[in-house]
Amino acid sequence: MNYPIPDYADKQQLFDWLRQNKGLLMKQKKASLKAPEFGFGIGMSQEEYTKPDSNKEIGIISLETASMTAKTVINATNIIDSHRDLHVPKIWNRSVKNNKDPLHLQEHKMQYDYIIADGINELRTYTTTMSWKALGWDYEGKTELLMHELFLKGRHAVMEDRYKNMQVKYHSVGMQYVDLVFCVDSDEKYWAEEKDNFDKYIEMAVNKEAGEDGYFWAVLEAKEIEGSAVVRGSCPATPTLSITQPKGIGSATPDEDTDPPGGTQKERNKILSQLKFI
Repeated sequence: MNYPIPDYADKQQLFDWLRQNKGLLMKQKKASLKAPEFGFGIGMSQEEYTKPDSNKEIGIISLETASMTAKTVINATNIIDSHRDLHVPKIWNRSVKNNKDPLHLQEHKMQYDYIIADGINELRTYTTTMSWKALGWDYEGKTELLMHELFLKGRHAVMEDRYKNMQVKYHSVGMQYVDLVFCVDSDEKYWAEEKDNFDKYIEMAVNKEAGEDGYFWAVLEAKEIEGSAVVRGSCPATPTLSITQPKGIGSATPDEDTDPPGGTQKERNKILSQLKFI
């Protein structure tokens, strides 16, 4: 059961409620799977992208047997999402290392008809670092991305056609929280530890304005359950980076001479400012 945080106009009332329910909220986070029933996402261009260090031959996976390969961003660090979560770098290290059965779905639906890619024969998970500007965001610095490289072989014809036509603009991770800390912007003695957390982790966020309500969660480690193609997701920086088709058929990336799928940076900033946290 989820316990939504009330929308208090007075920040002190909010802090009082958080104090009364802090333990419950932490237990709720750790006991739940994170996969948005709804969310928001913002399209972004991709003028350049950093190829992962492990961009080599993929062992038993053969591009020759795939109809096309899609490089997709499942999650990004250093941005506060609609769950009020700030994922920090290295959050996925252990999960990526130990995940021997990766899964890529349509819209978080754990049903056979919605599987796009399944297992190491059809997809590869890894992390890589990319500049925000390479993702089309007007932010300084870099973000660590959780990636799915899909080797599509006709398993889900509808979604593969959408990938082929660069129509899949957003992705989302279904995950379990492993380690997280509560961050509260209050000078009350009771919140001393949470205040230290806030001051430390808000500096990592490119959208610091998302912390103006006074609290968020810094997620230090999480376990990936699956990654999904979604219409909108809780983390906005999750595009399809590229589509490659074998045997000289060609490849597709967003056209650098046109506006990105979700509009211009100004339009993206407007949507970001209207983000409704859940």
